Amino acid sequence: MTVKIPKEEANILKEIENNLSNQIIELDSYPYFFITATYTIRNKTPLELENLKRLNHISATHRLIRRKLKEHFKVDMVQMFQERHQGYQEKWHQGEKVSDRDIENLLLDLSNIQSDEMLNNGRYHSNIIISSIDLENLLEPPVNTKIGKLLQKQSSLFGIPIRNCFPYHNEDDLITDLLDACIREIDDIDNKYGKHINVEVMEDEKHIRNKVHYCLKDCRNQGTDFTQIVDFANSDFLKE
Repeated sequence: MTVKIPKEEANILKEIENNLSNQIIELDSYPYFFITATYTIRNKTPLELENLKRLNHISATHRLIRRKLKEHFKVDMVQMFQERHQGYQEKWHQGEKVSDRDIENLLLDLSNIQSDEMLNNGRYHSNIIISSIDLENLLEPPVNTKIGKLLQKQSSLFGIPIRNCFPYHNEDDLITDLLDACIREIDDIDNKYGKHINVEVMEDEKHIRNKVHYCLKDCRNQGTDFTQIVDFANSDFLKE
C-alpha cells in the first residue's frame, strides 16, 4: 500500500535527497556507476533466508562489499542503500480470491476480507553508487593479485574468462565484468546466476539525482525513515 506523507515531511525529504545527491556530484568523478546487488535464496537454510530480512546482516554484507570495492578498484566513493522487498498476500472475499484493485473498485467491506500469510516479505537487495574507476592504472603491469584473480573469473557478458575477452570494445563492459566478478565473491550473492548483479553507467548530474530519488522511494511511498535506507555506516556520505 502506498501512503501519502505530509507536505512538511516531503519537503524535508527533498532537502535530504538534494544533500545526498550534491555530495556525490561535488566529487566530480565521472562516470559514476550504479550497482544493484540481489541476494540469492537458492540453497539457503531457513536461518540464512531469515538473515536476508535482517538489517544488521545486510549491513555486515555491505561492509564486505564496500571493503572489496575499495581494495580492488581504489574508488574514492562508495555509497550504500538498502531496499526492502514488499511482500504480497492473497486475499479472499466470500470464498473468491480478490486483488487490491478489486477491493477498491468494488468498494468491498474490509471487515469481510480474509488474508493469507504474507509471502516474500522483508528481504533486502542493495543499491550502490561508486565513483569512477581508473582502468589504466588498475591494468598497468604488473597487475596486482586481486585484479589478477578477477581476470580469471567468468565474464557476465560473454561467458568465458574475462582475460580471454580482451580487447574489450567498450571500457564500461570491462568495468561491468570486473565489478560483477568482485561482488559475486560475497556469500550472499549467487556466483553463477547471471541476473544478481546489474551495473549502470551514470554520465551526468541528472542521472545521479534520478538514482538517489529512486533509492529513497520507500520514504515517499511507504513512510520509511531515510536512515533505514541509506547505510551511513558503510558509506562515504558526511555524517553531520
